[in-house]
Amino acid sequence: MDYGEYWLLETAADGGVPLTRAWGTPRSLKAQWNKRPHEMSLGEVVETLVRLFRDGDILAREMLVGRDADADAVAVRDDSFVPTPKEIVAGLTYSSKRTQRGVGLYYLLTPSGGKRWETHARADWRRFFRSETREIDTGASDESMSCRHEIMTVWAADRARIDYLVDAAWRWWPDIEYDPGAISVAEVAPWQATYWKTLPRAWRAEFPIRCVDVNEWRPPPRVLKQMEHMTQEKRIAFAKREFCEIYHWHDGFRAENA
Repeated sequence: MDYGEYWLLETAADGGVPLTRAWGTPRSLKAQWNKRPHEMSLGEVVETLVRLFRDGDILAREMLVGRDADADAVAVRDDSFVPTPKEIVAGLTYSSKRTQRGVGLYYLLTPSGGKRWETHARADWRRFFRSETREIDTGASDESMSCRHEIMTVWAADRARIDYLVDAAWRWWPDIEYDPGAISVAEVAPWQATYWKTLPRAWRAEFPIRCVDVNEWRPPPRVLKQMEHMTQEKRIAFAKREFCEIYHWHDGFRAENA
């Protein structure tokens, strides 16, 4: 597996990818995806996509898009298909600026394509997690617009991981306040971890949070107190270790397996 192929598979690990965002200048790709770009030419991207479609690693869907519909693209049809090279080129180079409305393509991983990616990247699903928030109505009409109440939900396959993630959120998100005693944890079986990956079970934690706007990010006082006797170098190292512990759940591209 070369890096270009890996890049295309990894980018779709969390959801469908519009073909228009799978090719571009290295600078634009880095800005869009916040990671090292694949640096393939248009012809190389087409060749790689053709191979991935042919081998059953990805599938395509059609979306109706346009100048006024980019944010809320509508599926033309729910069934998946394998596009021709000509359709792939058209999908990669499509621009809603050239037409009011049109059909755009996006690609998704199949279970076999996801398996290839997770095997290469050494994905550890025990460390994978998902989280989401939904706003709730507290009925307080005079409450400041700078404060809102939400319900946070966190899923993870490992019970101890849930406890750590909730604790880490409390330490590092200065705009979130919550009551540790208000957390409810339940088992979920099975768990749809991603659109292509199902795990036999997981744990779900739900708890109310209070979000307060802050002018700039800064470690909360509780973290600053923990680090008050550390040098600046040790503080940076501490923050990096925490970030890695929270978000690192696969090894990424490994050239030795290319």
